Amino acid sequence: MDEKWANELLAFLDSVDRPKHVTLVGVGNPIKGDDFAGLYVASKLRRRYGANPNKYVRITKELTPERVFSNFARTKRLNETFLIIDSVEANLDPGSIVFASLADTKYGFFGTHNIPLKLFSDLRPSLAGIFVVGIQPENLEIGEGLSNTVRSSADRIVERVSDYIVGMEIDKN
Repeated sequence: MDEKWANELLAFLDSVDRPKHVTLVGVGNPIKGDDFAGLYVASKLRRRYGANPNKYVRITKELTPERVFSNFARTKRLNETFLIIDSVEANLDPGSIVFASLADTKYGFFGTHNIPLKLFSDLRPSLAGIFVVGIQPENLEIGEGLSNTVRSSADRIVERVSDYIVGMEIDKN
C-alpha cells in the first residue's frame, strides 16, 4: 500500500520548528459510518498519550468543523500548526490516505461536511499552517462503526503519529 502520505506527514512534523506547537484535531461524526475516522484516531492517540503528550503536541477532538472554527479563532498561540484528521472526499479508493496543506487544496476536495475545510485557512490568516490527513470513506450512511478498510487506514495514521510523538520523547532525553 502506498505510504507517500506517511513520508509527507513525518517530514512535515519533523520540519515544524520549535517552539511551534502542533495541535492534532480529530474531526468526525460518530454515527455516520466512516466519518468517525478522525475522532477514532484522536481518541486512540489520547488514550495512549493523553491530551498533551509533550509540551509541543496537543490532541483534541471535535464533532463538527464549525466547532473547530471557534478553536482556531480563540487560540492564543499564533505560532501553532493545526493538523486536522478527518474523512475526506478525494475521489480515491476507500481507505486511501492523503496529506495536504489546506492552502494547496481546492474547494470541494474535502467534502464530507457541509462546510469545506478549506474555509479554515480564511479564518486564521496569521496561523502558521493548517494541514489535513484525510481518509477516503467507504461508507457514510447513518450507523456506528468504521468499515474495516477505513479502520485499517486510521490505525496506520495512529502508528505514524505515535512514531513522531515517541521520537520527540527520545530526542529530548
